Amino acid sequence: MYDEENYSKIIQEFLLECTASVDLIERGLLELETNPRYRGLIGDVFRHMHTVKGNCMMLGFTRLEGLTHAAESTMELLRDGIIPMDAVISSTLLAVVDGVRGALKTIEKTGAEGDSDFTQLMDNLQHIKASAKDLHDGSAFYKLDLSESDQPQVCEAPKFNTEESSLNLDTVTLPIERLNTLMTIAGTVLVTFNQLRYSLTQDGGGYDHLIDSMEMQIQTMQDEVLKYRLQPVGHIWSAYHRLVRELAVDSGKKVYLQLKGQETEVDRSILISLKNILGHLIRNAIDHGIEPPDVRLSRGKPAVGKVELSAEQRHGNIYMEIADDGAGIDVNRVKEKAVELGRVTPQQAAVLDAAAAYSLIMEPGFSTAETLSKVSGRGIGMDVVKMTVEKAGGVLSVSSDPGKGTRFSIRIPQAMAIVPVLVVTAQEDRFAIPQVNVIELASFYGDEVREKVQLKMNSPMVSLRQRLVPLIRLNELLHQSQAQCQELHFSAQCHVVFLRSEGGEFGLEVDSTLELANLVIKPLARIFSHITVLSGSAVMPDGTVSFLLNVEDVAREALAGAKDLNKLQ
Repeated sequence: MYDEENYSKIIQEFLLECTASVDLIERGLLELETNPRYRGLIGDVFRHMHTVKGNCMMLGFTRLEGLTHAAESTMELLRDGIIPMDAVISSTLLAVVDGVRGALKTIEKTGAEGDSDFTQLMDNLQHIKASAKDLHDGSAFYKLDLSESDQPQVCEAPKFNTEESSLNLDTVTLPIERLNTLMTIAGTVLVTFNQLRYSLTQDGGGYDHLIDSMEMQIQTMQDEVLKYRLQPVGHIWSAYHRLVRELAVDSGKKVYLQLKGQETEVDRSILISLKNILGHLIRNAIDHGIEPPDVRLSRGKPAVGKVELSAEQRHGNIYMEIADDGAGIDVNRVKEKAVELGRVTPQQAAVLDAAAAYSLIMEPGFSTAETLSKVSGRGIGMDVVKMTVEKAGGVLSVSSDPGKGTRFSIRIPQAMAIVPVLVVTAQEDRFAIPQVNVIELASFYGDEVREKVQLKMNSPMVSLRQRLVPLIRLNELLHQSQAQCQELHFSAQCHVVFLRSEGGEFGLEVDSTLELANLVIKPLARIFSHITVLSGSAVMPDGTVSFLLNVEDVAREALAGAKDLNKLQ
């Protein structure tokens, strides 16, 4: 028998292998629904089910062994061509997947499979097996005749959601080459540290180059560790195929999910925070966006609706989009609901543009749905989605084309741990600006200030490569000062950091620029949460604290008074 420590390790290995196999089984079953004659895939699903059964048998989990053995027998009938894959068999086997996952979670918590009741699943699997009949010519034929009492048990949408799926983001699987790289770097750091310690004890000088060398090595180690935290977004997206399938069955709609950019890597902490809200946006798209098949056909659309989930990396940020080809957002209905809820007056609603109307759906308790369905809701509103994205340092926006669909766009930093920044000062305080947003630096002196900095349409502007862009003073932004813009013209010097944002390019005037650095960014303390232009904090080498600027919020301040910029250029 195993001692407690060894048994715990064996259980962990068992859970990791079974979880991976169950994920592959589910993925294969979903693909078989669209390609039921793919014999090679049927064989793969059969082998994964056999693996799970064997593992359960070795550890004495008899209930799970019996369930997976019965499912394996059904897969064997499919593999040998005795019966074809259909919706009933697919739903039954997916229900088996859910049953196995539930038992695995119980094993993870207690070390035992518990008292899970698989009687109905076993009966359904046995009924499928008993209904299979061979034709004399060797071709496959079977007739599955489920009674009304059995039908709901087999075809009822499984209690699946992304929160309870077997996504495991608490463990990271690494190739041995990456561990070898980390060991090499750690060894180099140790050698340099020993050299530095020797130099200090001998007081022989020559510290600077050793300190510089160690700094570079530590930075390399940080970069390597950061790579370990990055995981492809496809790790959480794979579960959404099942989600879309169940939502389509439950709503009576036909929907398929198209994925793009699954290989895009994101910090695992961001993946965890976004997992649930992406599921909610997909759920929202199917419930509120995608029309029933007959309605789509009457509007000249394909009967099958499409939900597209995409991701790409640009300038150190990850851009995700959830788009559907459904009915789009009815702006007039949003305005009517806003008036009904007292969010705006009828007069205000009349002058609201589409973008302002779309922003209303992000407010707490706002919904245009007349009745709640099984598909939407789940305790998450669009306000929670927006708050979660912003908490991860991101921005959520929405656009819609009536009759053609809706698109939710999310921009988030690729990683939140270590950020390359430019350190600047404003009234003797230090602030950090993400380097990915920095275009260039410029300093103007004397008459050059009057030439480069101008007042246009009551907004300060600064010249960037022969064109004017909005300018905002960091001192005024942080202290809400109403100083006259004309003061800019009479300053003896003006230091400007030119930045790029989603809304466009702009200049940020600072007192001075200090250095480039890589800072470990921590979330803001609650006391600063209301200051939206700040997105994090970091401890500087001298022990003081600096704040990371939220460039997108700073940009909104800068661009608010320069809406007519295009007319000036």
